[in-house]
Amino acid sequence: MAIATEWAQLDPGVPPLTVQPDQDWVYSTLPTIVYVDPTPITINDTLLGIPIQIRATPTTYTWTWGDGKTTTTTDPGTPYPNQTVSHEYLYVTGNVDLTLQTTWTGTYSINGNTWTTINGTITSTSTPRTLTVYSPHSHLVNCDLNGHCLNK
Repeated sequence: MAIATEWAQLDPGVPPLTVQPDQDWVYSTLPTIVYVDPTPITINDTLLGIPIQIRATPTTYTWTWGDGKTTTTTDPGTPYPNQTVSHEYLYVTGNVDLTLQTTWTGTYSINGNTWTTINGTITSTSTPRTLTVYSPHSHLVNCDLNGHCLNK
């Protein structure tokens, strides 16, 4: 019971979030790539005078893109050019807040013995990362073959 209480109160933090392109702006209609490090977090503690280890493993990632859409996956993503998690902002310009909610499963070990599964999951949520979405567009210009353009 003490381990279940410890697990329910555990704050594993949020895996470091990487966005590509690595800046605070993206283009609409082009993939915005995201990924995190899926390495489990191990916490050493003492319960009732006995040393224990609790290991939190990220298992599910819910990306809230800031445009009303979300993606939930068990894939932590990978960087370009082999990206596996991305989002295209369609019909959006301006600022959006990208947020990641991570669901963790747990195991524990008493005195360094066998790892035992902890029932239930916990979640952590990142602080929003603001991205500016630009919507590039082309327009016709009146130019001659020498590169001289006329304004209308």
